[in-house]
Amino acid sequence: MNHEELVAKTGARLLWDPAIKKGIFLKDKQSIAFMADESILLLNGRDVYYTAAIVYEKGVLKFSADTVDFISSFFLSENSRSTASQFRVAAIILDAGHGGRDSGATSSFPVDGIKVPLYEKNLVLDLTLALEEELSEKYTQKEIILTRTNDTYPTLEERVDLANSFNLQKGEGIIYISIHANASLNQKAQGFEIWYLPEDYRRQILNEEGHENRLDPVLNTLMEEEFTLESQKLAGYISENLKESLGETTPNRGIKEESWFVVRNAMMASVLIETGFITNNEETAKLRDPEYLMRLKNGIYNGIVDFVDFFENRYN
Repeated sequence: MNHEELVAKTGARLLWDPAIKKGIFLKDKQSIAFMADESILLLNGRDVYYTAAIVYEKGVLKFSADTVDFISSFFLSENSRSTASQFRVAAIILDAGHGGRDSGATSSFPVDGIKVPLYEKNLVLDLTLALEEELSEKYTQKEIILTRTNDTYPTLEERVDLANSFNLQKGEGIIYISIHANASLNQKAQGFEIWYLPEDYRRQILNEEGHENRLDPVLNTLMEEEFTLESQKLAGYISENLKESLGETTPNRGIKEESWFVVRNAMMASVLIETGFITNNEETAKLRDPEYLMRLKNGIYNGIVDFVDFFENRYN
């Protein structure tokens, strides 16, 4: 059976990228991801099913009878519909950058003729604590976890280990948000930007111990694609909401790709937010303003809420 016939049979949507030969069927909060010419299906981003290879030739995907039966049963059976995987964000990790001996970017501003320093580590901690308070009030059934709550310096490894050690149940997800302030040799640079892992960067999602099956790299790629999609969505929602909250006076520098340590080692949807440039005098004044910091916090908060809504109601 070809892909058009299978879509008609199941009522699922098919998202297909011929460049990377990866596809995903979507229906009723359920998903089946696959790669052409490989015999593995990733169910709801977590579970694995081995089947006959899905063949791609002359612009057509071809599925074996057994694969058609499985996919049809997965999407159409009464049991499948009644026990549809309920996606849930179980935890939100908030990482205030730097801390302790690492002050991050610094600048100074005059107060009564005396220059007072502004440290990135203090700015982002205040912002993160305010964000944690509001998220905890909204999501009483989720864990809101801080990598630091005071002027201490957890190493980068300790930060991601904290996130990666969280025990997830079936259908659960976790998101990692690292919050920073920017610096540049160009003192005119200003605005916020959101970073996520480059699409062509591949993390080792699977535990290497005991994984010798030749299909494990395929499974790793499918799982990594799920995290990449989620990271892009998270970055997009935060960027849109920051733009709305901060207004036109603060430039939106956009969504960018970079393999920062925390985003390449966090095995989950992860982004790094640069809230503004401490090295820009105009932006330094904004970042000292409690009202502006509240708007920053609101933009990040609303972006997280939008992502959680997407994740927990995905594929509808």
